[in-house]
Amino acid sequence: PVAFQGRNLGKVEVFVSRRPMELKLAESVNNILSRIFVLDIVLAVVLIGLSRFVFLTPLARLHDAIELVSMGDMGHKVSIKSNDELRAIADAFNAMAEEVGNERAELEDIVMERTQDLLVQAQELEVANKRLKDMDKLKSSFLSSVSHELRTPLTSMLGFAKLVDKDFAKTVEPVVSDLELEPKLQQ
Repeated sequence: PVAFQGRNLGKVEVFVSRRPMELKLAESVNNILSRIFVLDIVLAVVLIGLSRFVFLTPLARLHDAIELVSMGDMGHKVSIKSNDELRAIADAFNAMAEEVGNERAELEDIVMERTQDLLVQAQELEVANKRLKDMDKLKSSFLSSVSHELRTPLTSMLGFAKLVDKDFAKTVEPVVSDLELEPKLQQ
């Protein structure tokens, strides 16, 4: 109803088609959804980048440090600036690598010391072995000389004994009996 100064002037009916509003609403919803989708993609990219910075980069540093230490570089340290479990792991790894490096250095010192001891012992054994060889030559020379010096008189004595044994009665008895008579004659 349309009224003017208390009086009813008529009636106005307004018909509005819902179709343009529905189209406008659908367009707005699509626009909002596409913006949400774009924001989700941007948020996903940001989260991936952030997770790479927060998690993957420190893990890559830790992995690189493990590789270097396993190749013998005990002085390499992992530097992680965060205050989370990854930093605790990195600190523990650094402490472990330092301890392994210290133990390795001690073992290398012991090996060097033992190697020096073995070299000294090897030289001493070489000198002793040379002395033993020289003494063996002297022994062989001595035995050869003594054998020759003893064999010659012994061979002569053996030959004489054989001769004496053969002709003892003919050769020795007359000489012995003459020797026994001689002292009696001198008396």
